[in-house]
Amino acid sequence: DEAAAAYALNPQPLYRLQQGHSLFLQGDFEHAKQCFSDVCATDLVSAETHYLMAKCILLQGGDSIQALAQMDSAVNRLMPPVPKNAAFYILERAHLLSEMGQYRKAVFDYNNYEGIMTPKMLTDRFYALRAQVELNAKMYQQALDDMLYAQTLAPKNAYYPQECARIYFIVGSYNEAITQAQKSLVLHPENL
Repeated sequence: DEAAAAYALNPQPLYRLQQGHSLFLQGDFEHAKQCFSDVCATDLVSAETHYLMAKCILLQGGDSIQALAQMDSAVNRLMPPVPKNAAFYILERAHLLSEMGQYRKAVFDYNNYEGIMTPKMLTDRFYALRAQVELNAKMYQQALDDMLYAQTLAPKNAYYPQECARIYFIVGSYNEAITQAQKSLVLHPENL
């Protein structure tokens, strides 16, 4: 209410952005989206405003293509070299692309994210997630490389050798598939 009152007295984009944030947190995505749209038409436009518009669209069950257009705008606003704290927008677009079935484009974004964050800052879960997207894109060698790397980062996780076995099986490397399946069974014998 205070942000709306301030904007009514002095229509500064910062007040409109504040209003949008408040509405977003209240779950009023339709009005929040309008606030962010208004801010996007000003000098205060940023990757964040486009990202929040995309989230409003998605949280309302809106068109994923419109949301992707906003995510694209968010990523396009990032100036190279992209700082680590802004790489989040690239990761979010990768998730959306994956959900939309645009797996190769998603892999490209995951790769960019990895390049910004560096492998030392990423966990086994990142590599397992990217491997699943690569698998959906039929990028079998990349999927296998990522799943094997996830396995080295978390050697006690039985899921990773199990997934490696599945990928080896898909590409017809049956001996490697058996070896990986046996690793998984050693870690979790109850899977027998």
